[in-house]
Parts: sequence; structure tokens; C-alpha cells
Amino acid sequence: MSSPKKPKYLMISDEVVSSEKVFVETMEVCLLVWVRPLQEKKGIIDASTHQALFSNIETLYNFNSKLLQDLTNDLNSNPDGHRNIGKIFKQFAPFFKMFTMYLNGFEKAMDMLKTLPDRNAAFKEYSDHASKDPRLKGMPLMSFLITPVQRVPRYKLLLEDLLKSMPDSEPDKEDLRLALSLVSASAAHNNEAIRRRENQEKILEIQMSFVEGTSLNLLENPGRSFVKSGTMTKLSRRGPQKHVFWLFSDLLVYGDKRVAGGYKVNRSISLMKCLVSSPSDEEISKSGEGE
Repeated sequence: MSSPKKPKYLMISDEVVSSEKVFVETMEVCLLVWVRPLQEKKGIIDASTHQALFSNIETLYNFNSKLLQDLTNDLNSNPDGHRNIGKIFKQFAPFFKMFTMYLNGFEKAMDMLKTLPDRNAAFKEYSDHASKDPRLKGMPLMSFLITPVQRVPRYKLLLEDLLKSMPDSEPDKEDLRLALSLVSASAAHNNEAIRRRENQEKILEIQMSFVEGTSLNLLENPGRSFVKSGTMTKLSRRGPQKHVFWLFSDLLVYGDKRVAGGYKVNRSISLMKCLVSSPSDEEISKSGEGE
């Protein structure tokens, strides 16, 4: 006589544990083949390059190893009955913000990895040798480094599926609902941190494009956000004139591109002092005539 089919929520619970096991094992291989040897072997890459490539990956491995241990203990204690996945994730979810540091450096790590073998013969030699390690199963370093990026969104999807399938009678359901909320908050925190970093990098890029001696400092307001840039026609006493405009959350800046390179800022206008209105048909017509 065949055993009764396992309920869907228990199958998803098993998947949560197995998924975490695969993640931790993948991180362990990365540490054993790449992270630790490159840190211990002198003369391959310096400390700053190592930090840029791997960030806090060892910290994440230690953290997720503890999460896996708690999930495994829960599975072994309750193989066919009430699980405590919600309770466990409720405890761990606030710490998923530790992934922010890794996420912030990920794009730079990818850019560095693309060119490092061409710039560093010692790294290329080690990389060629390490890639033959059977523990990697043919997986390149880049794939290992992508794995932590996908982790917190993966938790969110798994817990959403688990919550949908879990009966209301399960004691863990309330904890699971709260855990999902905490995981979602951590995921949002990580995404917002990435957005803020990208915004600061964009503002810095614009600042650096201004000609030397520009008095405007776009970085003086840490809460400033870049919105959009482009060429527009400005109506003035001398007639319509094209300028490059940069719109920020609190500021409108316009200037002109110099032949020698860079942009000369003509003016910056606080948006607190601006009034937005639509041009008249006559103004639009004059603008078109001036082009």
C-alpha cells in the first residue's frame, strides 16, 4: 500500500531546506577553491583586490551555515509534521541586510573580474589551474559570485509559496506571515541601498564632467537624487537656445558642452523657486522657428 502523498506545504518546506543546503555548499566550494587560497597565497592579488572581488562573502557563508543548521534540525525533528520555518526566518530575516554590502560591490567585482586575467598573469595562472578543480563542477568564478545576489529574492519567493499553501491550522503560519514581511523589508532595504549607491555614482559622474573650476558642488546635499538629463531649448531674450539640462530632486542645472571637453555650467536653479507652466502656442512657434 502506497504512503499518502505529502502535503504541498511540507514539500515546499523541504525545498526551503534543500535550497539553503545547495547555497551553503556552493559558497563553501567558492571559499575553499577561490576566496581563502587567494587570500593566503601571496603575490597573486593584493588585499584591496581580494576585498573588491569577494567583499563579505565569508561572513555570509558563516551566517547562512547557522541558518541551514537551524532549518536542518527543525526538519529532522519534524519530518512529517509541524515545521517551524516561519519562526526560524523571523529570527534570521532582519540580518539579511548583511547582503547589502555584497550587493553594493557586485557590479565592480564583475567589471574587475572581466579584465583581471589580462592584467594579472599570476591570477590568470591560478584561475586556469583552479578551474580544473572537480569541486567546481565546471562552474566559473563569476557564477559563484552571482549566487549571493539571488539569495534574498529567492527566500521571498519560497516563503510566499509556502504561505499560500500552508493550512490556517498550522501553528507556524502566523510566524511565517511575519517572517515574509521581514524578508520583504530586508529585500527592499537591499534594493534601496543599491539604488542610493547608483544614484551617488551618477551624481559624481556628472560632477566630474563639469569643467575645472566649477563652483557648483552637486555632492553637498547627500539626499539629492538624479532624475534625468538631456538637451532642451531654452527661451531667452536672445531667442531659443539649446542647452544640456540636468534635473535633480531639488535642483535644475543647465550648461553647454565645451569643444575641449566637459561642460560649463551656466546656472543652477533651486526647484523650490521654480514654477512649472506650459508654453503658449506662440512661444512654441517661435521656438520652432529658431531651430
